[in-house]
Parts: sequence; structure tokens; C-alpha cells
Amino acid sequence: MKIFLIVLVIILAIAIVSVVYPIISGRPAGEKQPSGMSLYKSGDGGATWQNITSFPGGAITVLRFDAENPEYLLTGTIGRGIWRGKRNGEEWKQYPLSLGEGAKIFDILEPASDKDLTALVFYSGRGRVIQQRGETREELLFTPAERYAFFQGSASRDKKLLRVIGSDGGLYESRDGGKTWEVLSRFQEGLSLFEPNPSRDLQMWVIDTKGDLFRSDNGGRDWADLRDGLNEFSGAKNARMLFFDPTSNTLYHASSFGLLRSPDLGKTWEIVKTTISPELLPVTAVAVEPGNPKKIFAGAGGQLYISENRGITWRGTRVASAEISRILIDPKNSKNIFLGLAETAR
Repeated sequence: MKIFLIVLVIILAIAIVSVVYPIISGRPAGEKQPSGMSLYKSGDGGATWQNITSFPGGAITVLRFDAENPEYLLTGTIGRGIWRGKRNGEEWKQYPLSLGEGAKIFDILEPASDKDLTALVFYSGRGRVIQQRGETREELLFTPAERYAFFQGSASRDKKLLRVIGSDGGLYESRDGGKTWEVLSRFQEGLSLFEPNPSRDLQMWVIDTKGDLFRSDNGGRDWADLRDGLNEFSGAKNARMLFFDPTSNTLYHASSFGLLRSPDLGKTWEIVKTTISPELLPVTAVAVEPGNPKKIFAGAGGQLYISENRGITWRGTRVASAEISRILIDPKNSKNIFLGLAETAR
């Protein structure tokens, strides 16, 4: 009888834990916990890397420094919302509700801080622009139909001017902090990538789902068709990232072709001759050291390649087994670099 009671107590304890734990942790029952293999940091300019094993959020889509306290990181994830934690991997906090469990984060508009952030979220079947200020959360914009999303955007420093692109082909703008919105342009195809020129407020680039590139010089009302410039590069239409370096006035294009750059705002392109074979690995992330256009970073698979002479020579290091999705460089100390992975490394 005693053995039976002991077994019964154990079964009840397991049942209670399996029901209560998902509720308090915000995770579905039986879902596997992330293994903490998606966030890496280097303190020596990329020579060596350390896995931040304490990061609990899983696959990473966005990496930002907290604008008010750069000792903290803001990370957007695939399905686990936004997390904030110290650079050393301590004090991770998950945002709640539509910025938390179950939310896929496509972008966190800069500047962003713990007390004031705007995120592009896919949550509960729809794309949403969510703003959180202090303890107040507000939905500024949502897609009228399910399964559509807002992928990327930009914000002015005072957060009055907001721009976002959608998978419905729309470029949306708000000039009153998200209270009202205007459709500036609507493309025939959905828009997937967006890159503003931080030194010229009215200049921006978009790439649609076919991989075609367009540039606007008047705030998104008219567009120059730049698709022909990429046609000669096989695989370039499978674009993974656009990056504009304002110091050198150079636009970078990462794709299944490899790495391209344009010195004339996207009209013509030249090949950046990396040591990466595009037939084996696409370039999935690119960054340039702030204020130093000679130093270029390119991610391909789980490997990071660094050039200190504008792409003439490269050195590479294998960081992880999963694809690098984001490269974040400390503007005050470029030796501090963070990498986010598109999936949890094995």
C-alpha cells in the first residue's frame, strides 16, 4: 500500500509540473528548451569567440544595443519574442504578451531601449507594429489579412517618423509616431528587404520577393528601377541582406551569389572577392566597422570572414554550426562583436 501511495504521489507531482511549468514559463508543454547556442561574442575583434550559453531565447533575427544603456543587448527571436540581457550574458528578461512567447520578431527599430522600443512582430497570425513605452504597450499597425507581415523599417530619433515595409508590397509611413499611417507606395510583389540611408532621410532601398532592387530619393514616393544591375550575377536575386555604409557611401548586397558592393547607390555593382565559394555557402550577413570602411565582416553559414583592406584579403573563423543571421559591432570599441544565429547551433 505504501509503495502504491509513493508511486501515486510521484505521478501526481510529474503531472502538476507538466501543467504548471509551461504556464509560468510561457512555453507549451513538451516543447524542447533552447540549448543556448545562438548568441556569440568576441572581445578581440573576431579572433576568438565565446558562446553566451545563458541566452534562453533560441534562434535570433535581430540584435541591437540598448540605446539608453549599451551594456545591455536587445535580441529578437523566432517565436520567443524579445529578450534583454547584459553583454556578459546575465539578467535575461523576456518581454511579455505580443512581444513575448509565440512572437516572431522581424525588426526592432533603432533607437530602441528597454523603456522605449518599436518592433515589427508576427503574432497570433498577423503582422503587427508594436510599441512599448514603460509599462504601456500599443499596437500601432496591423496587417488587414492573416499570414502577412511587416519585415523591416526605420524610425527617426524622436520616433515621430516611422517607415515599415510589408509582405503585401506596401511601404507605410507615419509622421505622428504611429497614430496615423499613409501608404507611400505599393509594389506588385511583396517587399522583403529595406535599407535606409542614415545620412539622407529621404533615400532608401527595397528588395521585393523576386529579388528586384529599387531606390527612392524622395522618401518612398517615386522609385528608380535598379533590377538590371544585378541580373548578371547568378544567385543575386536570392538576396539575404542589404547594408549601407554611410562613411564610404557604399551599398552592400549579400546573397546566394556572394557579396557585392555598389559605389553609386545601386546603379552598378562590383564583386567583393571573398574566400567564400557561393556555390557552397551564401553570404547571409554583412557589416562594416563604424567609421572604418576598410574593415568588412561577412557571415556565411556558421563562419565569419573579416577583411581589413576593403575586401582584398580575408581571414576566416568557424564560429558555430548554424547560419549567422546578424553581426553587431560596438561603435565605441570595435573589438566587441556579437553574432546571432538563425537557428540554434548543434
